[in-house]
Amino acid sequence: MADTSEQNLFDSGSSGPTSARMKTDWDQRARENARWFINTLSVGQTEEEFDLTGRRDFDGLVMADLPLLTDGRDPCSLRLLEIGCGIGRMSRYLAEVFGQVEAIDVSGEMVSRARERLRGMANLSFHESNGVDLSLFDDESFDTVFCAYVFQHIPDEGVIESYIREAFRVLRPRGIFKFVTNAVADAEYLALEKNTWSGAIFPEARIRTLARELGAQITGVVGDGTQYCWTMLRKRQASVTRPAIEPGVDRGDRSPRIVTIGRAENLEQTELAPRTDIFYIGLIVEGISAEEVDADSLVIVIGEIRLVPCYAGPCGTMSIGPERRRESIQINVRIPADLPAGESEIRVEKVTGEEVASARLTLPVLVSSAPRVVAVTNGLDGGLDIEHRGPKSGLRILVADLPATIDITDAAISFNNGPWHHPEGVRYLAGNGLWELSLEGEGLLEPGALGVVVSVRGLVSERVDSVVH
Repeated sequence: MADTSEQNLFDSGSSGPTSARMKTDWDQRARENARWFINTLSVGQTEEEFDLTGRRDFDGLVMADLPLLTDGRDPCSLRLLEIGCGIGRMSRYLAEVFGQVEAIDVSGEMVSRARERLRGMANLSFHESNGVDLSLFDDESFDTVFCAYVFQHIPDEGVIESYIREAFRVLRPRGIFKFVTNAVADAEYLALEKNTWSGAIFPEARIRTLARELGAQITGVVGDGTQYCWTMLRKRQASVTRPAIEPGVDRGDRSPRIVTIGRAENLEQTELAPRTDIFYIGLIVEGISAEEVDADSLVIVIGEIRLVPCYAGPCGTMSIGPERRRESIQINVRIPADLPAGESEIRVEKVTGEEVASARLTLPVLVSSAPRVVAVTNGLDGGLDIEHRGPKSGLRILVADLPATIDITDAAISFNNGPWHHPEGVRYLAGNGLWELSLEGEGLLEPGALGVVVSVRGLVSERVDSVVH
């Protein structure tokens, strides 16, 4: 259930157990405006607009990671569980790819509407859950579990933990659970009373601790300190099969070695400049299996600095043959902004201190990050529908990667390569970890394409396209 606003859009104030509060609140939201509360695109979004947002998220969150989510298997042969399906925004697309999809939601109203909307899909079933666990399902009954934009609306971290434990319970060996939690560390947000819209946080440290308790592999966890901390947990196979090595035979070049260092988003790009404040590198290490290690059992050491990987698992961003893939892993790590430029040794070690592999690394000089426009919405309800006049002509631009403090004189906004305008308001949204720039667009905007660029202290964002009606 997506959320692009810090505002508490609905708070029933109901008391009682968390599950009862969630059922009451989400049933009422379903009756009031299900599409809006599931995806805050616009209050009056059409069915087609709503489904399009589901397709876009499905492509980015599922299809982009499909080889990892399926462990390289044919998804048509797999059974998937979707936690928090709402009225089926992504369920229809999941069922088009996976062999069988079971979708659950705490709201009976949401489930009823989902069944009606997608009643023609034979391999898709909807269930009302109790809001606490997955007792509807047997142990090891799913190959993949998926949960997007749900846990950040649960006000009790104990319930979030219960769902993670339960998802791991119902996973079969080789199965992956992909989910997102709110890991905002801002003191202002932590002090807020949590409800079924602005829920509890569940940061990376707690995820890692829980994974150790479960015996789960942490394939990846990225986004700590933000509203969207994405995690992939994997259930190991019963045993690890390694190639036999005859006694007395030297491993030689079969020993683990770092064969590639590049940008994490595209390991074939080995040029590391420009390096910005938020910067990830990736390594390909041959001679070790993803079944043996994970992002919690390895550390990356650069000079004397020890870094925890955000990903350690199958090679996902580089085309290599099946034989090399089976005995290779990819490791991604964020490089701290204060790590000095220049040449140094980079080592992969186990948390026990045993060295796995090493290589030489040359880090480029740090350059300041440009602002990143996350969304352009109207100022009335936070929807993406912007009008050239009237209540929805006010603009609300959400921006990431800004300094800790800014004011209206530090920022400027340009539309369609036109003149620069200072925002009328600037504020930090603690619940989102983003800055909001507000500006009245009436008199500035005309119907048609809208290209938005933001400048902060001389650093300019990439253009983000929208539409004015």
